[in-house]
Amino acid sequence: MLHHLLSGGQRLRARLALETSRAIRLPAEIGVSLAAAVESVHQASLIQDDMQDRQGMRHGQPSLWLRYGSGKALCVSDLYLSQSYAFVAEPSGPNTGQLVRTLHQRVQDAVTGQMQDIDHAPIRTWQDYRSMVVGKSGSLLSLAVELPLLAASLPELSGQARTAACHLAIGYQVLDDICDYQTDLENDSPNALCVFAANGFEGREGEEAIQRIRRHLGVAIKQAALLPDQAGIGLIQLANAILGRLQVENHA
Repeated sequence: MLHHLLSGGQRLRARLALETSRAIRLPAEIGVSLAAAVESVHQASLIQDDMQDRQGMRHGQPSLWLRYGSGKALCVSDLYLSQSYAFVAEPSGPNTGQLVRTLHQRVQDAVTGQMQDIDHAPIRTWQDYRSMVVGKSGSLLSLAVELPLLAASLPELSGQARTAACHLAIGYQVLDDICDYQTDLENDSPNALCVFAANGFEGREGEEAIQRIRRHLGVAIKQAALLPDQAGIGLIQLANAILGRLQVENHA
């Protein structure tokens, strides 16, 4: 577990959960537990993703499956996933059951998106691509905001937070696809530019991708800004960071 965790990473989802928890004034220990839960699910997904894609390196270090073997890597991913439920249950209270159910639902969404990625032959349209991204990436970004809101007894805000997070995930993934285009082609992985080229934007894939990134991040910022008590501040900061990265990539 330490080999994988110490290999690096930005901890985006954990930081998002912490930012949301602070904004709505949850006790610090609850915010940390929820952030740890989201990060544990994410780490489990990364281990399995590396195994499925046969990626040998992560952050410049040998992937867990390559270093210790697929059997041990699978056991560690199971342990990370199980640990996430323990973290959610740690600040026990009247909303614990709802937190556990939401965690399970988002894990299910992520698994569905990952299965679409593995069997990506049906991903021919923008709708198919968006569905995959919302499942794979949107679910855990959403979870990072939903869990604090539920812990604060604000379930009525969960749907709006999820909308903002899913639009954020789409913008984030399309930008990654621009940067990873050649690698995705070599690995036969789904890529937004290929989807655009197959649906009337051949020769203008990059331009269309940039427009969609800005559009989806704009929706994410607008929806997050409507959340009360600055509950969407973490989503807004992340969206603005992605827009800044897009500007840098454009100039490069």
